[in-house]
Amino acid sequence: MTGDNGMPFPRAKITLYDLGTKVPLVIRWPPRIQKGRVVDDFVTLSDLAPTLLEAANLEPIEQMSATSFLNTLEATENGLINDARTRVFTGIELHCGRFPIRSIRTTEYLYVRNFEPDRSVALCRDYWESDSGHSPTWLSVKLLPKNSKMYQRIAGQRAREELYDIRRDKYQLNNLALEPEFESIRTDLWLELQTKLQETKDPRIEGNHEEIFYIPHAINEQNRNN
Repeated sequence: MTGDNGMPFPRAKITLYDLGTKVPLVIRWPPRIQKGRVVDDFVTLSDLAPTLLEAANLEPIEQMSATSFLNTLEATENGLINDARTRVFTGIELHCGRFPIRSIRTTEYLYVRNFEPDRSVALCRDYWESDSGHSPTWLSVKLLPKNSKMYQRIAGQRAREELYDIRRDKYQLNNLALEPEFESIRTDLWLELQTKLQETKDPRIEGNHEEIFYIPHAINEQNRNN
């Protein structure tokens, strides 16, 4: 049992902060999995496919870039089981608008790369204010001064690079990307993320992102149904 995405708003859905990417994951499989265990390993839902294939004694499909965590499930300990799983990569390209962002999350830091930082999260306001997606939170945010720090954090433009110290900044509010003392960490994480994107042929790195299927967010239900 798992979830679709994190809480919807604010600084959650359509972001790669922890509130937008962390979901519950509960797996039951007696007698292969010992009950009552709590595991701290990094896992993405993409890992489910190769895990289920390995459990069925089948080889993963060549195009799969995720990793099986069957060995973690069949262990008996709690906490961190596979110390090789020390980071996770996440990404968003489209939602109610184009939001091309990628990230690397370690036990200590979250690094986020915004490929089009001029795009504001407020592109989704049409959905938040619609009958189907009416959001009391958004209606409250609209009352804030547009130049206030709170409004900008929730609905403003994002910096090209974001870096957060997970240990001291649980909700990722203090961007350290421009702080001199974190320059080496920022550089190392971006290089590692860039390498991963190259390995997986991410269109943002390959230079063919314009070929990504895109539907403008301003589309009415009649056109959608047609």
